[in-house]
Amino acid sequence: MHTVKRIYLIVIIFTVFIGCKSKTDEVRERGVAAIKIFLNENLPNEDSSFFRLDSVNLIKIDTLTAKDEMDIPMKWAARLVIYYTTLAKSSTSLAKSKMEIADLGTSIYGNKEISKAELDEVKEESKRARAYIDSANLYQRILETLQSQQKDADNIKLKLYCFRLLVQYTKKDMTYWKDIMNIPVTLDYHVMPTKQISEDYFKSLH
Repeated sequence: MHTVKRIYLIVIIFTVFIGCKSKTDEVRERGVAAIKIFLNENLPNEDSSFFRLDSVNLIKIDTLTAKDEMDIPMKWAARLVIYYTTLAKSSTSLAKSKMEIADLGTSIYGNKEISKAELDEVKEESKRARAYIDSANLYQRILETLQSQQKDADNIKLKLYCFRLLVQYTKKDMTYWKDIMNIPVTLDYHVMPTKQISEDYFKSLH
């Protein structure tokens, strides 16, 4: 009797193991196939020198819950805060430099006042700086909102796969580009670019 139970248990374990292995193989094969199609369609738009996709080698597959997924737009928002803050500092510095140059010109050439054209340049650069600051503040607020929402996000149910791959392609000049890419894929094997995921989250907050 004990022997029968033991055999039955072994059969159950073996069946579960085979089932898990089959699902893992399916995720790997269908996910990588979808990614290859996506890269072939999109890399030419990202890099005009793209000629041929050479290889897509899987490194690992991570599973993401809703809580994990929110890291994607949060990182994107954080990068945008840095980006627009840097642009704001650059425009502010440029506006200041233009004003200093205009002041110097009046002292050298004996002009009574700064020309309208010079003032317009300074005003335009200052306007750009304010717009960049507004954008940086917007994405900072978005980041803080996402951080708050993530605390209550589901951390159990599988929502996405994230494929980590080593991708290589040939350029038109016959040189090679190679890098590691992290590409999210839905449970029904559609590629979801991180930019699209982030923009969808941003829109949902308006």
